[in-house]
Amino acid sequence: MEFLDYNETLAHLKPHAVVPRAEGKEDARLVRFFLEDEQRAPIKVTVGSTKDDDQYSVARDRADLGDIAEAIVAGLHIDEIAIFPTSRWREILDLVAFDLAEDETWLEVDAEAAMHQNGRDPLVLIPRDRHLLVTLINALMNHAEASTHDLSVVAMDAPVIIQVGHAGILTVWCANEAMADKIARLARV
Repeated sequence: MEFLDYNETLAHLKPHAVVPRAEGKEDARLVRFFLEDEQRAPIKVTVGSTKDDDQYSVARDRADLGDIAEAIVAGLHIDEIAIFPTSRWREILDLVAFDLAEDETWLEVDAEAAMHQNGRDPLVLIPRDRHLLVTLINALMNHAEASTHDLSVVAMDAPVIIQVGHAGILTVWCANEAMADKIARLARV
């Protein structure tokens, strides 16, 4: 687990059609990640407190979203994920500090996180650190109140993005229907 440079990570993600989109005013700009593939339209799977009634919509309780996100990452055999805050890390870290305080893995990177709190450098997790994804999402589902508390979880080597929304919704963008079917199955378990 480590923080990577924001711009270097964007360059690494570009071949997978992963792009950031800024929204909001210049002083309070939020950045979310999307798939923009000229060859095919990305497919959206919605998981959580959703009222969507389409094929790729799965109603689940917000308390389950951390485990579901981990199940999606593991089920798709994604080795590395990059976690980006929509705002700055400070917004996230201030909110989840208590929940992360007892996680020994987090304590190893906590000092480094302080150096990144005013930026958007992604936190990269490998499989042995994935439990931190669950802890982080569960803490956000318990405490998040605004869009500044949202996250984008991006596969480093595949066209998959999980947007974690403070309102209790995971929006998963993927490249094809087979992947969307698998994500929906994983979310229902």
